[in-house]
Amino acid sequence: MSYDRFNNLKRGTACLACRRRKTRCDGGQPVCNHCIEGNRVDDCEYSDGLTLTATQTYEESIRQLEARKRDLEAASASTTAGLPFQLHQPYDPQVSQPDVGTAQEPNPDIATRLVDTFLPYSSELGFFLHPQRFKAGLALPEPAGHPARPAPALLFAVYLWGIRLSGNADCLTHEPSFHARAIEEAAANLSSDHPHRIVHGIQADILLAYYYIAQEKFVKAGHYVTSAMTTALSASLHTIRSRHTQSGVEENGERILAMWNVFVLDKMSAIVTGQMPNFVTVNDRPDRRVDVPWPMDMVGYEQGQVPPQLRTERTVDKFLNNEPTSDGQHNAAMTVLAKAAFLWEKASDIAQQCIPGLTQAQYASLAFERRKTELLIEGLEAYIPPTAQLVAVGTVEDVRKRIFWASVLRAAMIKLHEPVLRMNPGDDASRSRVLIAALGIFDIAIATTGRGVGFLNPFVAYAWVNAARVVSSQIVYLRGMRQAWEAQSGAESTLIGRLDQAVRAMESFASILPIFRSKVAEVQRIYESLSL
Repeated sequence: MSYDRFNNLKRGTACLACRRRKTRCDGGQPVCNHCIEGNRVDDCEYSDGLTLTATQTYEESIRQLEARKRDLEAASASTTAGLPFQLHQPYDPQVSQPDVGTAQEPNPDIATRLVDTFLPYSSELGFFLHPQRFKAGLALPEPAGHPARPAPALLFAVYLWGIRLSGNADCLTHEPSFHARAIEEAAANLSSDHPHRIVHGIQADILLAYYYIAQEKFVKAGHYVTSAMTTALSASLHTIRSRHTQSGVEENGERILAMWNVFVLDKMSAIVTGQMPNFVTVNDRPDRRVDVPWPMDMVGYEQGQVPPQLRTERTVDKFLNNEPTSDGQHNAAMTVLAKAAFLWEKASDIAQQCIPGLTQAQYASLAFERRKTELLIEGLEAYIPPTAQLVAVGTVEDVRKRIFWASVLRAAMIKLHEPVLRMNPGDDASRSRVLIAALGIFDIAIATTGRGVGFLNPFVAYAWVNAARVVSSQIVYLRGMRQAWEAQSGAESTLIGRLDQAVRAMESFASILPIFRSKVAEVQRIYESLSL
């Protein structure tokens, strides 16, 4: 591509993806070279100024969802049994979908195979429902939409992921039609009379959000993240006190887990996109704070480990201020993950405020918040077992969960101290903290080699990139500390070796999802930029 071609491109004729990124576009159609090189072929769209593109339609849908969420928060209406009567369909009925036809429900044998393909990886995709009960409902000889079966929106979201995870070429040819049906059912879910449309709809939204996140389509993912949070808030899931009078203990557990899975997804999506989360806690407003107990594993709800009389309030605020909560202290994987995601988002917020020109008082206030957050991160780090145990103890599902929250926690430490280093490269304390955190992320990735982990939460890929940038920066820093004719120091050689090991370990995950392929390639570029 030539510079002249960029200069000769008429104003307003660049593709929408390049406009958003404020990068030069050559106007190539159907896909410009910049989007091809950036592995963003699906995002390259051109507008004729008269009709909305698919991405613009999704963005408009998100604006409508956010407006609906604000209306619900302002109204703060009461709910009955957790199901507000004013809930209505938040999706834009005009969202255009590909004309690929919609899939019918597969026969029971194929449906079971798809679900069995999905479930081993489901916890890394925000699946919070009771798996045995879900499968039992699936197996009933009733049509889709029957009240005893899972809601159709959930069924087709699970089928869609089962197809994607199958890796079977013949199976993948059906992905477009199941994708269309999943979106269609999600759009119709809240207008249905299915008894579990709230919880199952939230679950479907989470799965569809992850489906798009896995492809780095964050505008479309944002649509479902916002929808999931809107529905959760409207159903007052953030105010559950641990017992729902019209449900069994497992379903009550599902509602608590639903809220926390939406909470984690909302925080993580905000971090990687640089956007504000949909839900920001405000402690003096009951409609803007989390009162639900910290989550536990489903087996805990089955065994009645949550006393019926338990009541909690200000759950997140108490954690932030190191106050005990009435549900006690426990280290269930979902609890540690929710806290880690909150701390990464908190660290990102502090980092954004750390800019040149702060007054002494402002800097002191940020330093206090940073130290407070750092202590909370360090407290959670106590739950991280030695790396050898982290990747070897328990089921593969347990290992994947630990890899996720341990990577998130260390990424939070990096985010907290990176702006300090930008303002003061000589701050040895911050340099040490980010390097230890980055190498900790590397250690986990390296230790997974040959362990049969096979699949990880898509957000782990972002922690890898952050760690690679830190280690690369430290190598460059060490090079700047020695004269050109001097040999590599031992520390520099060690870091190069660790980076090389990490790149090789990460490459084994490059084929599982598009987002891993993209982020592993980014790590490889960081490594190659060192001209080793």
